Amino acid sequence: MPTYLNSVLDGAIDEMRSKSKLRLYQTDPEAWLSDVLGKRWYSKQAEIVSSFMDSSRTAVKSANGCGKSAVVADLITWIVATGVPKDTLCIVSAPTLSQIEKVIFAYLKVNKGLADTRGMMLPGRITETLAWKLDGDNGAEFLVFGKRPSDQDIVSSFQGTRKRNTYVFLDEAGGLPTDMFTAAEAVATGAGSRILAIGNPDRRGTEFHRIFTDPQLSQDWNLHTISAFNLPTFTEEDVYPEEEDQKNFLNGLTSVDWVEHKKRAWGEDSARYKSKVLGEFPDEADNTFFSQSVIDKGFDAEFEDDDAIRPTLGLDVARFGSDENVLYINRGGRVRLIDKWSKLDLIETARRVHAHAQRLVAGIVNIDVNGVGGGVVDALARLDDFNDAVYDIGAINGSHGSPDPARWTNARAWHYDTFRELLANGSLDLDYEDNQLREEMISQTYKFSARGSITMTSKDEMRKSGVSSPDSLDAAILSTISHETSGPQPGDIVQLEELVTEHSFYSESYW
Repeated sequence: MPTYLNSVLDGAIDEMRSKSKLRLYQTDPEAWLSDVLGKRWYSKQAEIVSSFMDSSRTAVKSANGCGKSAVVADLITWIVATGVPKDTLCIVSAPTLSQIEKVIFAYLKVNKGLADTRGMMLPGRITETLAWKLDGDNGAEFLVFGKRPSDQDIVSSFQGTRKRNTYVFLDEAGGLPTDMFTAAEAVATGAGSRILAIGNPDRRGTEFHRIFTDPQLSQDWNLHTISAFNLPTFTEEDVYPEEEDQKNFLNGLTSVDWVEHKKRAWGEDSARYKSKVLGEFPDEADNTFFSQSVIDKGFDAEFEDDDAIRPTLGLDVARFGSDENVLYINRGGRVRLIDKWSKLDLIETARRVHAHAQRLVAGIVNIDVNGVGGGVVDALARLDDFNDAVYDIGAINGSHGSPDPARWTNARAWHYDTFRELLANGSLDLDYEDNQLREEMISQTYKFSARGSITMTSKDEMRKSGVSSPDSLDAAILSTISHETSGPQPGDIVQLEELVTEHSFYSESYW
């Protein structure tokens, strides 16, 4: 056979082998990982990968040091290596850009470099702008990009970024807001698309927590847990045949010594041990404000609704685009949601509250004035029919001082603690079906100031950590604040004479 024919034949055989191997790799990521990167997954990592292949939604709660971010980067690298560029897109998000850049994309760079040195060149280039691109005649094709948009812009910022097969990876998912999961669902619409949410189970009340605890959400997800005790450092699972490779692999995982130290330092019943070692959501975080027993007491109570009692209303006014105006009623300790709404100006909000208060013959409407709520109070006082109001207005500013600064940093902490005491005493009946209020109570945290007084976690801090604003909780608490006073003592209210009318008054906290 002529030499040139032998060359053509050899080339054709090599191409067939390459295509056959690519088809194998597209359905067997473990084979690809071993051949291309020279790496292996331990059994729990392989379990995650298998779930990712078979399910459109996979969620994994994991202890510390279990290689969860590494397996995310391995999957992304495999998708880039075996997918069709024009049909394939990986989106990576995490609570911070630093997490995306210094963890996920750092792993991706290592993987690409490893493949290149082994002669298994991967397509495209990884940029410093958190993207993996493939240059072509018509410009760069995005294969992977990392994004952490602002909380007010999450869903809209993901629009238009999908491809036929869109893979969304949510790392440290316990710190991501609900809108990030909504955005993931909005782009992962193709039959071959996938969502993988993975992280430590640190925070209750988050969307990540709800995926594991809400039966309606859980049924749509393939759920997995990795405890430190599932690691090869404990199970003695042989992952690599060579002793040196096995030793290097184990050194990257949580060690037996670390777990033993945390058992002594934290205690096996502590929230941190359950989360960081067992990979389980704690019953209550160390800084959880409302204990589960107190929450249960409020939601299990049943009071008769007595129309003879004039109720107190509590209004929490929306400050940001994702927040809602929330109105609660408290009639003799029976606390219920009346209404919630968004995208109304202050005048329309005032009219809506006024209508509810008149219809319910409210005694007083307590309004949070720390922010735009003050504008609603002013708008109420200027309504044409306000002179006929049957109710009074209580202007509550949580940033003002408390009756005892050594116990409560400010009025907000005092109101929260009073609400908790009312629950503990069996003085409040919360609506068992009010899941939003329940979740906000579960996720509410606090800390102690330098002088030892209680300080509630602010709404801004909660947003940054991926927890939704406690609008319902604040409104419910406002509805329980009493204005029965006897003299101008700290914690009392005083009338602002210029707004006093025949039927109503505007009052502000004295502290």
